[in-house]
This record gives sequence, C-alpha cells and structure tokens, in this order.
Amino acid sequence: MNSIFDRLRALPLRTHKAISFLSMLGSSVLGWILTEIFPGMIFVHVICLVGFIGGIVWHIVFVRCPHCGHLFNYRAAIPDFCPECGKKLE
Repeated sequence: MNSIFDRLRALPLRTHKAISFLSMLGSSVLGWILTEIFPGMIFVHVICLVGFIGGIVWHIVFVRCPHCGHLFNYRAAIPDFCPECGKKLE
C-alpha cells in the first residue's frame, strides 16, 4: 500500500509548484485582509506566517528533479529537461 508521501510524489512538478505558490500568495492575502478586520491580533500574523512557511517547505520538499533531486528555482518556470542531469521531466 502506498503512503500519502508516495502519492504526493506522483503528482506533476507543475502541480507542486502551483500548490507552493498558492499557499504563499493565499496566506499573504488572507493575512492582509484579516489584519484589516482584526487589527492588533497577533494570532492572525502567526497563522498566516505558518501558511507562508508551509509553502516554502512544500517547494523545497516536492519541487525537485525526480531523477537527481535538483531543487528548481521558485521564480522560474519548470523546464522540460533538468538543468543538472539533463533528463526529461514528466
């Protein structure tokens, strides 16, 4: 039986990059909106910071070459070939 981590690894790299980006963007926007609604509430900042850091960790763990483990740049698009080992991705 496959573990949840193995099933997540099977998702395409572009999906992982989208999850990471949306987590960071969503927590930033949510933090901005909730800070306007509840000024001075420190737990809002903590919750949004956890979401933002979660997006960074997701990128570090999952947005890698499946062949050599090379970490891709978070600002650039996922290439068709790994720049490190040269193998085709997806």
